[in-house]
Amino acid sequence: MVKCKDCAFLSLKSPNLTELLEADSSFRAEGIAYGILQPANANGPVCFRMVLDLRADMIAIPDVNGKVRALEVISRDLECDKFVRWFNGYSPKEIAEKMYNDQQLKIAEERKAADEERAAQRRREDREWQVREQERRESLEWKRRLLLTLYGTIFTAVVGGISGYIGFLIKGNSDQQVQQAKEGKN
Repeated sequence: MVKCKDCAFLSLKSPNLTELLEADSSFRAEGIAYGILQPANANGPVCFRMVLDLRADMIAIPDVNGKVRALEVISRDLECDKFVRWFNGYSPKEIAEKMYNDQQLKIAEERKAADEERAAQRRREDREWQVREQERRESLEWKRRLLLTLYGTIFTAVVGGISGYIGFLIKGNSDQQVQQAKEGKN
């Protein structure tokens, strides 16, 4: 349970009603504003984030002076998921801006982390593709060499066979010529 008087977003309208100002420590403790905030006290407290309608809550309290009503409204225990602990010296606007900037910074960091993870994933995929491509090239090179060896062996065998056959034919012709020459001499 939290109390509005402990929340950084407890505000008072400025005297000219154009902006919301930080509710000071005296207003949080006593329910009354002093100094420049004194005319704003008549309007009652305001939730900067508009989670609660504190003015309507003050009106709903039976007729007592404004100080008591304001203190009663801001001192109630309640559940509020927008509660931020108050520290003196920071306006609700400054706190909201800081929260927004922190949120944007967190989003930027998450995006950066996601981008870095995607880049790392792409690098891993590229490396895997390069390994697969290298293996494919090596496999093709091995097949090409095997085929060249096979073709070379077949070519050598064919050329050797043809050479042997031609040699046989030549030898056969020369044997016949030698024999004819011998017969011709005799």
